[in-house]
Amino acid sequence: GIEARRGRLSLSLASGTRVQAQVAILATGVAPNVGLLEGSGVRVATGALVNDYCETSVQGVYAAGDVAEAVDGVTGQSRVNATILNAVEQGRVAGLNMAGVRAPCLRNVQVNAFTPLGLPCISIGEVSGVDKRHQELSSMSGESYRKLVFEGDRLVGAVLIGEVDGAGILANLIERHESHPNLRKELDKGNVSLTYAKALAGAV
Repeated sequence: GIEARRGRLSLSLASGTRVQAQVAILATGVAPNVGLLEGSGVRVATGALVNDYCETSVQGVYAAGDVAEAVDGVTGQSRVNATILNAVEQGRVAGLNMAGVRAPCLRNVQVNAFTPLGLPCISIGEVSGVDKRHQELSSMSGESYRKLVFEGDRLVGAVLIGEVDGAGILANLIERHESHPNLRKELDKGNVSLTYAKALAGAV
């Protein structure tokens, strides 16, 4: 529970512990409205299941954006990717295929960006379902924090807080499934742009 007391927040946890805070951020996620699909024949899990062309289990019926559940480009598991970038890409692909142009999605990687209280934060790819297959590299400098998640020699996730330069390059490496023996070492040294150039040339 959350109570406001004398200008401050008092958070009551399930363990019985009480925590005082100035700000509480609720990350509730997205619950797709799939009720209208009941009885339609469209297969539904959390969202309407779609293939690489945003087509549902019913031929000629397409879904895009927050209601669509597609295979994640990093984990290989189906999930709802409720971001603006994904909605734009799926909308483009669904529209092309409905118009008769066979076109697959170019991306389905989780990318979330927000700026709470003026602090830029970005998460990319697999950052929460980390297990023994993954290795994490994290660093903190002043008000900036960075975490990189690897599976073997492949970057699969990143969290950037404060200093977010290079987020686009990291996202590209994750989406392209780039895998090189020295990638982890170069990224750990902060050579994001250099690593990207070498990775594309196959020199890392």
